[in-house]
Amino acid sequence: MTRPTRSLVAVVGVATMALIGLSGGPAAAHDPIFVDDTTGADASPRILDGSVSFATYGAIDEPGGTAYLRLDLADGDQLVVGLLVPDQPPENERDDYSHLSVDITDPAGAVTTLTAAAPLGPFDEPFTQTSYLRLIDQTTPAVAGTYLLAVSSEIPTRFTLATGRTEQFGTPVEGYERQPLSALDAWYSTPPPTTSAPVDPPPPTGTEGTAPATTTAEHQDEAEAPSDSSSSGTGLLVAGGIVLALAAGALVVLRRRRTPSRVD
Repeated sequence: MTRPTRSLVAVVGVATMALIGLSGGPAAAHDPIFVDDTTGADASPRILDGSVSFATYGAIDEPGGTAYLRLDLADGDQLVVGLLVPDQPPENERDDYSHLSVDITDPAGAVTTLTAAAPLGPFDEPFTQTSYLRLIDQTTPAVAGTYLLAVSSEIPTRFTLATGRTEQFGTPVEGYERQPLSALDAWYSTPPPTTSAPVDPPPPTGTEGTAPATTTAEHQDEAEAPSDSSSSGTGLLVAGGIVLALAAGALVVLRRRRTPSRVD
């Protein structure tokens, strides 16, 4: 069954020493393998010799998505974990990479979480003509058994998970279907989906399905306080009434003064 080239984790046999900065030599890749990033841990690819260098190319399309990889190690082996992102938009435009983390579950069930921070430096892979930013580079002693690596991201992103030191081809990997190397080109040239901004909910409606009328404080002030023109008009009317009353009183006084007194 052919798997899609988006929302995938690609496991490629590769010289991982160059990818994680352990060596300056070129990285050789072959037999890319892709699985959907919604594949559970139990169905994830399993590298039967985790000391051999591999690179896992992944794409997380959903916020909070997780991609898995399993690898078997023996006593005396080293657990080598490197995390990188493509050195191109949108991954190289971010100011913070703490949205990315790697949970490592050892054979005893203990979990160690590695969180990305500022880039450790760039890396140009000459064989595939791709470039990356290194975010995590850790090597620790291993115990015998199967390790589970879970790469999670709070936002859609592409990533590369580098494991192992030994350059060797033909190492068995369980739980995959082989895909052509061109699928890696498609992964590298296809940016992750963008997350859309949340849509504001519609305003609450009344009992008849219409939005209830709202009165802002400004409108309330206008409703409670008379307007300036209304106040001015009322004041003029009052002043005019007072003037008329005074004038009428003055006329009455003048008439009384001019009228002669009657003599009986």
